[in-house]
Amino acid sequence: AVLQLHFAAQLPGLQVSAMHMRPSLSFSTPAARAQRGAALLAALIFLIVFTIIGVGVVGTTTTEEKLARNFRDMDIAFAATEAALRDAEIRINGYWNKPAQPVDPYAFSPDCTNGLCDRNAQQPVHEKYSLTASPSVELGAGTTGTQAIALVSEQPRYLIESTCGSIPGESATKPCQTIYRITSIGFGRLSAQTMLQETYIP
Repeated sequence: AVLQLHFAAQLPGLQVSAMHMRPSLSFSTPAARAQRGAALLAALIFLIVFTIIGVGVVGTTTTEEKLARNFRDMDIAFAATEAALRDAEIRINGYWNKPAQPVDPYAFSPDCTNGLCDRNAQQPVHEKYSLTASPSVELGAGTTGTQAIALVSEQPRYLIESTCGSIPGESATKPCQTIYRITSIGFGRLSAQTMLQETYIP
């Protein structure tokens, strides 16, 4: 609604005419108020939906980062475990020295001293004897001189068992051959641990 006021004043020596005052007055109707309420409700719904989507995206990203970190930690632990196996092989063959100086067969004992277990050791050795402390030995500790591994919480360790067995395909009457069973454990940068075991024939 628009209210228009028109007036003209005649004063001595001064004439004011055709002055218009047009104040604009608006009146809200029930339909307009309902439309504004609906728009506000729709905006709130969209805000809630976008907030939920944002929280979900952040949560998914965080979970993926944790998974990637755990997989990376497992890879580091696995690599450390394999390095311990190779170090044990070098110790058995004696390739750490020139000329090669193979491990002394009489150095193996039932109590796995220095990580060397003979056939009289309790079985299975990786359960009966510690792989996180003595008698197992750290990488490079068995005179091999292998350098320590970086980015791990602890250096990998291993035990070597000396056993006697026959090689598949050979004559059963042939005397048994010395076979070594190596059990190693590796640690990741955080909390991952892996254990591997191999049978090694020099």
